[in-house]
Amino acid sequence: MSNWRYRQGVAAVVLNQDNNILICQRADQPDHYQFPQGGVKKGEEYRTGLLRELKEEIGSDHVEILMELPEKTRYLWTDQSSKKRYKYDGQEHQWFVVRLRHGETLSRSKEFSEFRWVPYSRFLDSTSPERREVYGQVLEMINFCALSQLQEPEKVKEKKSAGEYFEELVRIMEKLRDPEKGCPWDLEQTHESVRPYLIEETYEAVEAIDRNDMDALKEELGDMLLQILFHSRMESEVGGFTIIDVIRHISEKMVRRHPHVFGDTLASDSRTVLKNWEKIKKSERGDRSSILDGIPAGMPALLKARRMQERAKSVGFDWQEIDPAMDKVREEIEEFFDVCRKQDQDKIEDELGDIFFALVNISRFVNVDSEKALERTVRKFSKRFRYIEKKLGEKGIALSDSTLEEMDKIWDEAKSLG
Repeated sequence: MSNWRYRQGVAAVVLNQDNNILICQRADQPDHYQFPQGGVKKGEEYRTGLLRELKEEIGSDHVEILMELPEKTRYLWTDQSSKKRYKYDGQEHQWFVVRLRHGETLSRSKEFSEFRWVPYSRFLDSTSPERREVYGQVLEMINFCALSQLQEPEKVKEKKSAGEYFEELVRIMEKLRDPEKGCPWDLEQTHESVRPYLIEETYEAVEAIDRNDMDALKEELGDMLLQILFHSRMESEVGGFTIIDVIRHISEKMVRRHPHVFGDTLASDSRTVLKNWEKIKKSERGDRSSILDGIPAGMPALLKARRMQERAKSVGFDWQEIDPAMDKVREEIEEFFDVCRKQDQDKIEDELGDIFFALVNISRFVNVDSEKALERTVRKFSKRFRYIEKKLGEKGIALSDSTLEEMDKIWDEAKSLG
């Protein structure tokens, strides 16, 4: 009996858009079929492990999770040619029912031989009685023995439209803010008091994107939507704008700023689209004296620097190639070293800011988001420093009692691990 190295497993029954079961067949071994399955890493959630395994093994994570079955299941079968019993992972699988989002038919797996999707019915017609029995048992064990005849996926059917769900959420917010029957906490809030939550929810959505966690992103986008409704409701209560005004305004703006889609203007590439966008935006805000007006003062400095540089570029104030921009970085670093030697604190801050600004400019030329690049380094530092803490802890040594040489040695070890 062969055992896989992991202790927890995930497996999936895959449906296509017509709700027919699909099964994996190896291109180089036509008699090899399997349901997508694999292991869950330590500390990894089952759903996250499922999506990762689907991408690693069959080259796709473009799936919609329809159901997470309530009980884990193990399954066995006997290979009649070798008389060996195979036990996938030796433990248990958390089973899911998923549907391919884009109707993909071929995988692009590098780790495994290339798989292809085949209908379960074709597998039943072509495989041996022994294998047919095994896969039938799998479906029975997950209480899905009639899956091949499934007409509608077993999930909560969304009978309401997006507009109906939105109206329901609007009514929920109205009830929370009802002066007589509403929530005391919600009633106490103002634009200023909930401002931090709007920023916090935005950062949490960004974090979910960075982790490629679509379940978390779904939740965080909902939290952001709630904040929009919260502000709109508070303003409507004092006779200001309503959520209808918010939606109408953005709808009209999108139509107005996309004349190449909703009008007769031609725009063959994204550069032309952006140029037209800025031109239309400027005409809408004729009271602004500078092309730099309108960049939020509270925007993070790295992002604000990039927005200013992009605005300047739109009117031709930019180098045509990266070399002069690289020379500018060297120039700013030399000036920084000079003021450091003179110990002029005010100038040191000024010149250090110039270096950051010049580096943001470089990031545009190499098509890198400077904020994201810095965040990546921050995460890398955090991971390696936590490794130092862990290793010292295993030796019973407190950070405060460790020497720089000891920590540097462990840091290099962490660095070698990635």
